Amino acid sequence: MKSFMQHISEDYDGSFLELFLEEAGNAGNDTNGKLAEIHSGEFLANEATHPDNAGGTLADFRSKEGYDRKTGRTSKTKSGSPAEIRKKLETKAGPEQAATVRKHAQFGMGKFLEHARRHGIIPAGHEIHQVAWTSLPDRENAPGDHERMTGKKDVTATGDVMFSLRNKKTKKVTGYRAVSMKYGTQSPNLSNPGLESLEKISNSKPGELTSHYQDHTERMGQPHKKGGLAYSGSGVARHAQYKVDKMSTIEEAQSAHDHLQGKVDAGEKLDSNHKQRLEELKTHISTYKKLKSKAAKQSYLDGRAERGANAEQSSLDTRKAMVGTMLTNLAKKGVRNKPPVTAREQESNAKGDQHLRNMLKNSISPPSVTPHTVVHIIPNKDPTKDPRVNIHSREEHADKHLDQFEHLHAVQQGVSMVIKGRHKVTGKVVPVATYSLKNGDGPHMGMNGTLKLSNEVHEE
Repeated sequence: MKSFMQHISEDYDGSFLELFLEEAGNAGNDTNGKLAEIHSGEFLANEATHPDNAGGTLADFRSKEGYDRKTGRTSKTKSGSPAEIRKKLETKAGPEQAATVRKHAQFGMGKFLEHARRHGIIPAGHEIHQVAWTSLPDRENAPGDHERMTGKKDVTATGDVMFSLRNKKTKKVTGYRAVSMKYGTQSPNLSNPGLESLEKISNSKPGELTSHYQDHTERMGQPHKKGGLAYSGSGVARHAQYKVDKMSTIEEAQSAHDHLQGKVDAGEKLDSNHKQRLEELKTHISTYKKLKSKAAKQSYLDGRAERGANAEQSSLDTRKAMVGTMLTNLAKKGVRNKPPVTAREQESNAKGDQHLRNMLKNSISPPSVTPHTVVHIIPNKDPTKDPRVNIHSREEHADKHLDQFEHLHAVQQGVSMVIKGRHKVTGKVVPVATYSLKNGDGPHMGMNGTLKLSNEVHEE
């Protein structure tokens, strides 16, 4: 599945800044994670020698000239700079939390620099030259931030921040390094495989998972008399309709309308997403006011609320069906849905175990043009204490994790496929990794996968 950033890039026109912030604002942890990501890049930029990084400025490849994410060409629409997005994220987080995240990011980058110089990520005689925010991934049909920085396409690159290395004597750039930032107490998401990627790794036929999503999308647009939910228009329009469906009172809708209309009246230009939502709110409020009786008005609101709930249920059912399809197809590769017990079962499980190992390795540690380091900043329960910082090579991550387990198998838990294995030390069957299917900020925002590991052991 596409990540939120990929989905916005491919399916929504105009600046992604407001949608980026809205998605971050829906979950405090996500806001903190994005804020830590940008802060970390800015602290790293303080070490850089490139003019673009003067004063700790985090360079990027979209805000100055604008960037059309569909074609990879220059666009008239400018994207928000890292500093602009950081400031808005700080507002969402609040001054106290924003200050905490900033402090943690600074501590984390200090640990990373120590690690990088000790382990040769920054070789002796070299310096950090340019540091850039590289959150927009490369695609096969269009360059992303990684290609724009290095000149080489790298579709498996996941670095949120990248930096170039320069020889101190020759002043020549000798290579690049990527840093994948993670923040929070929970196990971090390591990958956002798209539906096509999930089809490949689960032994599914091309289009087999996407057909589930297409059925869901068609159901969203079909009229009520045909069993559909009567959403209409583009993805942006449907998302706006759903957002209004979720407003439980007319007062909530009126407040949202007044907020957006106030921006317009103040001369602010709305992005396509919020422009569409304002129009939907106008239609919604007008329709409500034309109804004469209280019963009719309440019935109208109840109808919209029911549609929103049904859209969410359709998304949930679709994602569950996708997981079921993946497991059915993996079984054809010998993947079991329960741990092997007898010697014969263990022998027959060998093929499925190896398939799951290869699948996880390709997801966790895919071959990449640029070496990656994962930095996970874990806040302490005591806010007065420094966070823990786990640092490891992405290239070695999968092997180190999977070497702890034997007899891998996979089971379904709702919208998740949980890969389990027997721990070599404890002998207990425990979760090893989980692929989950999620949608973005609602049932019209596309679907993609996530991958998290369980029972990890890291050296700090």
